[in-house]
Amino acid sequence: MEIDKIHLGSPGSRESTLSLSPVFPTSSLPAVEAFQTLSKKRIWNKYDCGDLKKLENMITHFIAVPQFYADPKLVTSHVIEPLLDGTGPKPGSIQALNQVMEMIMI
Repeated sequence: MEIDKIHLGSPGSRESTLSLSPVFPTSSLPAVEAFQTLSKKRIWNKYDCGDLKKLENMITHFIAVPQFYADPKLVTSHVIEPLLDGTGPKPGSIQALNQVMEMIMI
């Protein structure tokens, strides 16, 4: 295994060489593998969309949360659409869904 280095000072001086290689190969670290898996965006599908529409109906009509009952399109525009973006959920959209769910949970 070849080690990549950056020379910070004069060529050949030991104290000016910085190694870029990790101490352990990243593939042997479970935390790194888990992070790489979690960092990939999940694209929400049509079944997720159907579930979100059911949730929207429950929040606005069955439970009748006052904020959403007053403006039924608020759930769609602020919670559902950001989750269903074609490239994956927009930043903060999953947290918004979590906040709504926490607000209505008994």
